[in-house]
Parts: sequence; structure tokens; C-alpha cells
Amino acid sequence: MINKAIILGRIGRVSLSSPAAPVKFSVATSSSHKNKAGEWETETTWHNVVAWGDESYKKSLSDKLSDAIGAMVYVEGKIEIRDWATEEEPDVKRRDISIRAEKVSLLPTNKGGAKKETGDAPASKSKATAAAEDALPFK
Repeated sequence: MINKAIILGRIGRVSLSSPAAPVKFSVATSSSHKNKAGEWETETTWHNVVAWGDESYKKSLSDKLSDAIGAMVYVEGKIEIRDWATEEEPDVKRRDISIRAEKVSLLPTNKGGAKKETGDAPASKSKATAAAEDALPFK
């Protein structure tokens, strides 16, 4: 079975509530289609992303993303679904759907600009795999 999510969109909110918590951020993706009247409409979807790692990785990622609100970001990971309820309302079931990031890359914001890599999530790949990926024309 495969559980793989790849999104390319704009960075929304970013939060790191404590050193032990994951970095949580949102990414907006858009798609366009013609409505019944033949006019183009754009729909925006907000995706919740969660990134785990050691404290220094999370702090660095949070800082880079916070400085780049609105910039394009590439996220690769897996979809996670979490069902939960509060103690105050145990009969009210809630559901969180997020992408657990395995790779996050900021994309260039100007012509000829270099891509800012935030790097792989801490369960990083081998140097050979990383070198092979660096040779690809896209990431």
C-alpha cells in the first residue's frame, strides 16, 4: 500500500508551540475550472502540515517558514488521520487530517534565485540517495 502526499503551494500560518511539539504549518493550493456559465473559478484548499524532528531542526524549519509566509513551498509526506474527543464533550467526535512532512523545500521567490532547502525531515536519506536526487531537474 502507498500513502504519499505531494503538494506545491503557498505557506500560510506557522506555529511551534514548544520544543517538544511538532512544527505545524498550512499550505494553500489552488485549482481552476469553468463553472456552468463558462467562467473560470479558482478554488483554494488549505492543507495542514506537521513536521517532527529534533529541537534544532524544528526551530530552524519554523524560522525559515515564518520568514517566508506567502512563498511557494514543496511538501512531500504522508497523510495522517487522527480521531479524537474532548473530556468535556466525549460524544462529539472530531477528526484531524494532516500531512506528516518527510521533505520540505522553499522554492525561489525571484528570477534566478537559488532554492532555499529546509532539508529532509530528520529520518534523512543516505548521502547517495540525496546526491541522486540533487541531480534531478526538479524536487
